Amino acid sequence: MPLDSASIARRMSWAAKREVTRPEDTAYSLMGIFSVNMPMLYGEGAEKAFLRLQEEIMRESDDQSLFAWIDQSSSPEARFGLLAPSPSNFLYSNSIVPYEDYEPRSPYAMTNRGLRIELHLTAIKDGQYVAAVDCPPPPNFENSCFLAIYLEKLSDFDQQYARVKVGTFAMVRERGPLQTIYIRQKPHGQSNDGAFPQHVIQLRNRPRSDAYQVVRILESSPADKRIAPLPTTGAITFPMSREADQLSVAVVFDREDGERIVVLIGSLQHFKVGFDVRELDALQNPQEIKFEEMQRLYKPSSPGRAQLEYHDIQVTATTRVRLKPPSKYYIIDIKINSVKRSTRLAEQLLGTYDATTGSDTLGAIGLTPALLRERLPDIPDTQTKTNRELSHKKSSLWSRLKR
Repeated sequence: MPLDSASIARRMSWAAKREVTRPEDTAYSLMGIFSVNMPMLYGEGAEKAFLRLQEEIMRESDDQSLFAWIDQSSSPEARFGLLAPSPSNFLYSNSIVPYEDYEPRSPYAMTNRGLRIELHLTAIKDGQYVAAVDCPPPPNFENSCFLAIYLEKLSDFDQQYARVKVGTFAMVRERGPLQTIYIRQKPHGQSNDGAFPQHVIQLRNRPRSDAYQVVRILESSPADKRIAPLPTTGAITFPMSREADQLSVAVVFDREDGERIVVLIGSLQHFKVGFDVRELDALQNPQEIKFEEMQRLYKPSSPGRAQLEYHDIQVTATTRVRLKPPSKYYIIDIKINSVKRSTRLAEQLLGTYDATTGSDTLGAIGLTPALLRERLPDIPDTQTKTNRELSHKKSSLWSRLKR
């Protein structure tokens, strides 16, 4: 029987248990049985030499049994390329043969995006597919059936795949649609860490309005310039600068006891999102807060937890990518828990009252600072009243605030 009449998988299986003195000879010793030539580069390592051998074989043959190998010692989640790391992976491939040329096959070749190949893909679950290989499945070689391997799609915006579940083969009776895909020999998952044409911050979840109320949102761009959000209920978006340490949005929260904080969201170094949290003067009119002032305060760190004396703030960021237009979204969730109640605003207001009236302090108040804030303008700004009148007003205010 002519040597080239044996399938590639079968010829590989002959060397599955071969022992050699130098690691690279595992590949170099097979050049003859595959009728290929390549430079012998001792020192490159056995795996690299074997990969080069398979690339040379692909230039001479379209026999897809080259991809019919397994590794029973690997985890089902481990990612591989289409080419085998070693001849030992063909140990159980002795009976695998290709179908004859009954239909046109497009050529496949290595590119700078990995192995470019057309395969029939059938979706199964969670981004995984079975890809039909142009070989009948042994040992029964059923009619109208195809040997298949498992693939996982690695990217939402291109055709990058990796081989998974390499410990076993699959079988398909009906092939899926033919697709052009790319498979790197050293696959890596989709990364959203780099720069995109457009970066967007999208606020999704905020604290309950009955605990912390949003009193002001300051943003770097006009509201009519907002970018369309990803489909998330109640979300609003803000452009994000790719320059480091630039504020995009400041969300000012008031708590019922008068405490006021601002959560600052913007850019961090290396195209990442960052946040900062600051306490603000509760006596200041929130409409007088300036974005430029918040930018000066902004000293970002990575999303996470920030603990203040009266508040526990958790900011999380999830990255999503939109293809049209190409944009990277940072989905932001803000959670704020109250640590303890505060009397600072009440004490400030009473201090203002005492300074205005010349009276002694009433002591700390833990109730209804909003009433204090509303009624402060009613306190006389002169000291022309008698001590009796001042005492009456002071007692009256105290009684009203305690209700």
